[in-house]
Amino acid sequence: MTAGRASVVRRWASGRGVAALLGTVLLLAGALATWAATGSSAAASYRTAVVSRADVQQSLNATGTVTRVGERSLAFGAAGTVGTVRVTVGDRVQAGQVVATLERSALKAAVTKARAALARARAVLAADRVTQSAAVAAASTPATTPTPTPTPTPTSGAGDRGQPTTPATSTETVAAAQAALLVAVRAADQAVQVAAAALAAQATTCGAVSAPAPATQGDAPAAADPVAACRTALDTVQAAQVTVSHAQDAAQRAIDHLASVLAATTRATPAATPTPTASPSAPSAATSTSSGSSSGTRPAATSATVTAATLARDQSTIDSSRAALIRATTSLAASTLTTSVSGTVAAVTVAPGDQVSATGSGQVVVLSDDGQAAVTVDVDQSDIRSVKLGQDARVTPDGG
Repeated sequence: MTAGRASVVRRWASGRGVAALLGTVLLLAGALATWAATGSSAAASYRTAVVSRADVQQSLNATGTVTRVGERSLAFGAAGTVGTVRVTVGDRVQAGQVVATLERSALKAAVTKARAALARARAVLAADRVTQSAAVAAASTPATTPTPTPTPTPTSGAGDRGQPTTPATSTETVAAAQAALLVAVRAADQAVQVAAAALAAQATTCGAVSAPAPATQGDAPAAADPVAACRTALDTVQAAQVTVSHAQDAAQRAIDHLASVLAATTRATPAATPTPTASPSAPSAATSTSSGSSSGTRPAATSATVTAATLARDQSTIDSSRAALIRATTSLAASTLTTSVSGTVAAVTVAPGDQVSATGSGQVVVLSDDGQAAVTVDVDQSDIRSVKLGQDARVTPDGG
């Protein structure tokens, strides 16, 4: 039983081997047929290409802000109260158009007051010059006393040669010295004003050195170097100060010259010249000067009070009053704010009744040039190398 079972098993295994061998043969035959049919075409499916460089388009998305460029801030050049505002945001304005005004009543009053002050200063100077000239003329004219004799005995030729300088000559000398002093003082005052303006400009110019330079847009020219501009402003201030020093020295020399002329005129003139028929009891010039009541005496000389320094102060008062009048007149003219360019009103920062300063630093109206804008975006440090000048950019505003 055992052997028979084994025989059966052998016969069954032998039948499976024949079937497996037959399947293998069939597979090999199919593979050979497939290779024969497709072998040549599979080799022709490969392609070759030449390696080259080319641009790869890459987009970088970023968010930022859009601001207008070409903006101009308009401000009053005078301090005062806003009277009218004639534009609103969005209005289109043309060059030469009035956009706002200040109340003019106080500014007109300031002009009137400055004119009156200048007129008073000129009147004081004129009166002081007349007083000083009259004192010189009086000091140059010998004082005489009345005598009983109607006609005094004339002096001899030798006495004539010993007479002091004639009043006309003394007055002309003093007048020339006065005129030279006034010119010198006026030049010194003008030099001081120029130096003050240069100093204010230097403070503004050098103050911009620490401020960041604004970025230029499009074809806008680059701003001047602020450091170089500051150096130029400093040089201008130094030159103006040197001019002030020279002008003040010249004014002082003119004051000293007039003082010496006045002193010399007074010293060269005798107090009184008696006539041959004068009474011994006639009062002297010194007595006449102190009393000032006798009909035969001349008025007391006032050159001791109206000195060269007095005239210099008078001229300085005139110069300062004239400068104040110029400022008042300029402020009145600046009470009307006019735009010099056309544009669209982007902002209005004042309203009627508001107070504005005269520095011009506070903007009143902001104008913008239509169609120009600047876009500022933040780019990650890893992407900054991909951003180059001249690349195209597309801006899509919010909601666009």
